[in-house]
Amino acid sequence: MDDRLGTLTDLLQQTPSEALWDALCEELALWDSKALAQVALPRVQAELERWPDEVERWADAGPLVTVQRVAGPQR
Repeated sequence: MDDRLGTLTDLLQQTPSEALWDALCEELALWDSKALAQVALPRVQAELERWPDEVERWADAGPLVTVQRVAGPQR
């Protein structure tokens, strides 16, 4: 998981863009469901606060919507 977390951290430190959104979605698809729900999604959701509003449009068309449904709501 350390490699996955390192890759995720590297992605989240980049300037937000649609291409980065796609790369982030691809990375999250590689995580197992438990680590995704407990580690990755909370970290990603916190970072998305600084992203532009366009992320909502990208999210509507991307695989992260499916990932969030599988992982369930974050508390």
